[in-house]
Amino acid sequence: MANIEAIYHASLTTGSEIRVEATTVAAYVESPFSVYCETSVPPAERDPLTPYQNLLFRRGQEHEGIVVEEMYPVSVEETFVTEEEGFWKGLEWMSQGVEVIHGIPLLYLPEGIGGRPDLLVRVDGDTSHFGNYHYEI
Repeated sequence: MANIEAIYHASLTTGSEIRVEATTVAAYVESPFSVYCETSVPPAERDPLTPYQNLLFRRGQEHEGIVVEEMYPVSVEETFVTEEEGFWKGLEWMSQGVEVIHGIPLLYLPEGIGGRPDLLVRVDGDTSHFGNYHYEI
């Protein structure tokens, strides 16, 4: 059984001030300037989201919820206040061998890496810190 407390603390030891996520890489490919703005411009000085952008985000979240519910009815999901709280819950679920985890943050701050994959799906057979299974994104 995994020592999730050790994994949690090792993963949250701050190393880099900048957190790189998949969306950071995608944004950089499209516009390096947008990454500069996201990392260097204070939040109060950024342009607010437009009503259209808010509509797109909301519809995307609704669609994702429908698809996950239809394709992975056994998935677990929980609301959390902080990324760290969600990461802890994800570690608990992984140590319990939960089959499908939806929307949980993954963090490895010593390298400045973080993100929130749509799904983590348990795959049996290969050994990991959690047991005779691992998770794929």
